[in-house]
Amino acid sequence: MESLVFSFTLLLIVAGALSAAAGVMAVQRREAAAAPAVVVCMAAGTWWALSYALLLQGAPPSPRFWLTAMFVGVILTPPAFLIFALLFAEKRRWLNRATLGVLTLQPIVVLPVLFTDAHHHLFFGPLDMSGEQPFHGGPVFWLNALYAYVVDVLAFLILVGAYRRAAPLQKRQAGILLMGALVPSVLNVFSLMLLTPTTNLDATPIGFAVTGMAMVYNLRRQGLFDLIPIARHEVFNHMSDGALVLDREGRVIDVNPAAGQLLSLTPATASGEELRGLLDQSAFATNLLALTPGEHRELRLDGNQPLTLDVRATALHTEKTRFPSLLLVLRDVTDLKRAEHALREQLAENEALQRKLRQEAIRDPLTGLYNRRFLEETLDRELARARRHGHAVAVALLDIDYFKRFNDRFGHQEGDRVLQSLAGLLQEHARSGDAACRYGGEEFVMVFPDADLEVVEERMNALRVAFAVADPDQEGVRSSFSGGIAAFPDDGADAPALLKAADRALYAAKGAGRNRVVLARAAIA
Repeated sequence: MESLVFSFTLLLIVAGALSAAAGVMAVQRREAAAAPAVVVCMAAGTWWALSYALLLQGAPPSPRFWLTAMFVGVILTPPAFLIFALLFAEKRRWLNRATLGVLTLQPIVVLPVLFTDAHHHLFFGPLDMSGEQPFHGGPVFWLNALYAYVVDVLAFLILVGAYRRAAPLQKRQAGILLMGALVPSVLNVFSLMLLTPTTNLDATPIGFAVTGMAMVYNLRRQGLFDLIPIARHEVFNHMSDGALVLDREGRVIDVNPAAGQLLSLTPATASGEELRGLLDQSAFATNLLALTPGEHRELRLDGNQPLTLDVRATALHTEKTRFPSLLLVLRDVTDLKRAEHALREQLAENEALQRKLRQEAIRDPLTGLYNRRFLEETLDRELARARRHGHAVAVALLDIDYFKRFNDRFGHQEGDRVLQSLAGLLQEHARSGDAACRYGGEEFVMVFPDADLEVVEERMNALRVAFAVADPDQEGVRSSFSGGIAAFPDDGADAPALLKAADRALYAAKGAGRNRVVLARAAIA
């Protein structure tokens, strides 16, 4: 075990030296934007590795002293590496005051807790420096560990994005840095998985030195912090978007192949000419020339195949010209617009289908009236509204007389016709706000919000007479219905009670000879 610790200590010293070397090289390239972040990263990594080595060798003044010193590097490394990743990936706009405030808040909060841990044990928890007991850590330790992992994952994802966006010339250096950044995380997870009371060895600072070596390699071989000049014409000519440069008089200064294809122009014939005279469509040219720097519009270009162009205008300033030129970037969004139109049509169809399905879900397919589900929802809603505003709600429960006998004698098809006949009358006699529903079988319910009970009784009797006229006798079988009417709140305080009261009134009407309407209060009397 002692030989293992000694060998591991030597690795830590080598890792610290490599990290320090990377930091020195970054200082030598301090004019680069990312250099300060690299210096902090490598300084923290060096401190981490060397403090860890002294901890393992039991150097004075005490193991706890070196453990505390080591975690200074542990705490500072993740935010510094995230800042470096943002700078490397050219995400400088993300490094605003809010981001820097969040990144600096963590060490400001955690470091005082670390330095005073002996008094509260919030960072290390119960600490056994003999190495015989496993390290558990306190709540602040695990919160800091979670924060570090989140920051490291974010930095790695940013580097992955930089690698994917990199041009072939920069892809190698981005790939080397990405692999170097992955090593510490892999070693850290590996160390945590193998952590035991006898081998509390964390290889993360060694892996961080590998990250430093990747940076050194890029500094020496790939020019990590150098801006590689790329010929303007290569970028301009290979843009997938059209690019058109105009002077303040509307004359063409330059046009790339993509814009030439869109506008049927060539640099040789267009250069120095007024754009309005080059384009057959004066309206389109007028709209282009009307754009001001910073403006963004969609313009239609008519022709054999009409196009929709997304156009952005940007001012180009140079030291040689007093007045800025105008760069127009044109993107063909015709297919996108067609897709958007098709999507809108599809959404409209989906909405119509949803409305249809909604109607099917609340409608009785035979009669077209609302179904029982809708009745329950509507009645509960109307009763709640009636309670708030203090008005009445009336419910009429109807049942076709001798319907089973009619069905048995004339068949279900003729019975369906009778149901549909009554349903049609209910819809005709329903007023705004009323709800006509098929309750089940030959039973129907009508809901009358804010209605006078006597008026409802008159309307139901008028409906009963109309039903007899609409569906006259057929071979001695007369079409009629019986009805029971109940009102909220006198006959029932909720929907079940109200329907039950109407049902009692209905049976009273049946018992009195059918073909009549009875009020719930009269049925009780």
